[in-house]
Amino acid sequence: MVADRICSSNSHTQNVCCAIIFLLHYILIIYTLYPFSPYNSIMVIIIYLSWKFNNNYCILSQLEHKYFKQTSLFQSTVKPVSSYEKYLLLTSQLIKLYFLAIVF
Repeated sequence: MVADRICSSNSHTQNVCCAIIFLLHYILIIYTLYPFSPYNSIMVIIIYLSWKFNNNYCILSQLEHKYFKQTSLFQSTVKPVSSYEKYLLLTSQLIKLYFLAIVF
């Protein structure tokens, strides 16, 4: 089963919960990086501030590690958010701004 490969917990219910949480994390990542989402700028600000106040760590990854002993990126330890990931987030918003400037 997919949940068994994704999550290393023992019970079936925990595996399903783990797979759902990881899926929601991926959906959030895609939503915030997609430059044409209408309201993702608010989410980007919230996420960036959470990284800033949490010493460059993702809160969701920390919670995943605490409860499932791994992160949605299949890592056994929580790693800080890299500058590449921050630039990727900023670039998606710059693309959005560029296309908004063209339209108006």
